[in-house]
Amino acid sequence: MADNTRSLTIKNAGPNISAFFNSKYNLQVAKSLITNNQLTYNMVWQSHVLALNMNVEWKPVYGLDWTTEVPVLDLDAMGMWEQSTAIPKLRYLKVGKNKAQTDTGTNSVQFMVGVQEARYGFSPIFVDPAETGKGMTALYQPQEKVQWWY
Repeated sequence: MADNTRSLTIKNAGPNISAFFNSKYNLQVAKSLITNNQLTYNMVWQSHVLALNMNVEWKPVYGLDWTTEVPVLDLDAMGMWEQSTAIPKLRYLKVGKNKAQTDTGTNSVQFMVGVQEARYGFSPIFVDPAETGKGMTALYQPQEKVQWWY
């Protein structure tokens, strides 16, 4: 099996790196996904102390609220994942139907997408700011694009 690890390598040089380091700046990295047909970044995925050479690596293994039982799942009345009868969409994480009964009155939930960091651990890369109401669906396509800044 081929290693499909992705990486971001940043090499710093010049006087700016010292000024950034002395000002206690960190390298911030955000991962992207497509939702509602738009590429979006909405949270810092990783933060690193500055160095002359920095490398961030990941494998493109994604989970929806920490389950990898994809491509399509429903959320049952108790908020547990169950197999969906909805039609999968290639390369997307899909919630076929939200059936959750919550105490919010709207029975709405917010979904989170994560990238696998270890064999069983995930780090969040996106929290949907929109509430998915009862009977609604959600669709997320993780992208291999990152944004970085100090």
